[in-house]
Amino acid sequence: MKAGFNMKTSVALMGASGMVGQSIITALADDPTFEIVEVISSEKRQGKVYEAETNWLLLAPCPEKIKALTFKSLEDLESPYVISALPADAAETMEPALADKGHIVFSNAAAHRLSDKAVMIVPEINREVLKKALPAQNKGMIVTNPNCVVAIVSLALAPFYEAGLVKTLSMTTLQSASGAGYPGVSSMDLLGNVVPYIQDEECKIIAELRQLFQVPNQPISVQCNRVPVRVGHMASIELELTEPLSVVDAQKIITQWGQSHDGMLIFHDDPTAPQPLKSLSANDMRVHVGRLQTGLTDRHIRFCALGDNLTRGAAGAAIANMNLYHHLRR
Repeated sequence: MKAGFNMKTSVALMGASGMVGQSIITALADDPTFEIVEVISSEKRQGKVYEAETNWLLLAPCPEKIKALTFKSLEDLESPYVISALPADAAETMEPALADKGHIVFSNAAAHRLSDKAVMIVPEINREVLKKALPAQNKGMIVTNPNCVVAIVSLALAPFYEAGLVKTLSMTTLQSASGAGYPGVSSMDLLGNVVPYIQDEECKIIAELRQLFQVPNQPISVQCNRVPVRVGHMASIELELTEPLSVVDAQKIITQWGQSHDGMLIFHDDPTAPQPLKSLSANDMRVHVGRLQTGLTDRHIRFCALGDNLTRGAAGAAIANMNLYHHLRR
C-alpha cells in the first residue's frame, strides 16, 4: 500500500457526495499535511467523474482537483488513511474490511462508535485512549468521532466532568436542518416549525456521553428537536453538581478550560449569545457557551452550548482525529 502519491499524506474519502463528505473536501482543500486523492463509491458510480455525479450543496466551491477525480472501488484503494462519511449501514461492513487490510479509517458513521472494533475520540478530551490503542505498523484500525451533538456539547461539559462535579445531566437540543443530511427533512415539515423528534438520537447521545466521560451509570436525560436553522446545533443544558458552585466560579472553570485547549471553548457574556448566525464562523471548530445561570438550587447550573454541526460535529471532528493519529505516529 502506498504511503502517498506526493509530499502530502494521501487520503481516500468514502461518502464524498453527501454534505459531510463535501465539508471534508472543502476543509482539506488547502491542508498542508493531507490531500484527498481518491473517492470511493458503490459499483454503480465506479469509473465516473466526481463532478458529473455530485450535486454540490455547499457555498464554498468544489476544488478543481476533486471535480476531476473518478470514483474507485474498495479493492483499488491505495491511500493509507480513509475518511468515512458513509451511512451507518454501509459503514458496518466496509470500515472493518478496510481496517483489516491495514488502512486507518477515520469514521463519522455511527456504526462502530460503541463497539470494540473502534475507538471513539474527541482529541481535547480523551486523546490518551487513542494513544493506547495505536496498532502495530502496517495494521489498520477504526477511529470514530461521536454523534454531532456529543462532539459539540462534550467540550462544554468537559470542564465540569474533569473537575468531578457532574452528578446528573439534563439537556434539550435544537438541531439544525443540515444535521439530517440532504435532502433531509422536508421543507414543508420544517419551515416555520419545530419537529420534537429525531429517530434514535436521544439514546445515541446518552450512550456516547456515558462512554466518552466513562460514567456508565450516570443519570442523563436528553430531548431532541429539529429546528429550521441551516447550520448550528445548540443545547440547553442543566447540570446537577456534587457540590455548590457559583456562576462566577462556573464561568472561571469554563474560561480556564478553553484557554488551556487552544481556545476551542468560548464563553459569551452577552445574554443574547451564542446564536448560529452571529457566533459561528466558516469551518468553526470552536464550541460557544453562554446564558450561564444558577439552576434549581445552588448545586445546579444551566447554560447553552452551540457548535457547527458540519465542522465540529462531523467533518472537522474526523479530520481532528486524523491529525491526532498522524501526530502520535510521528
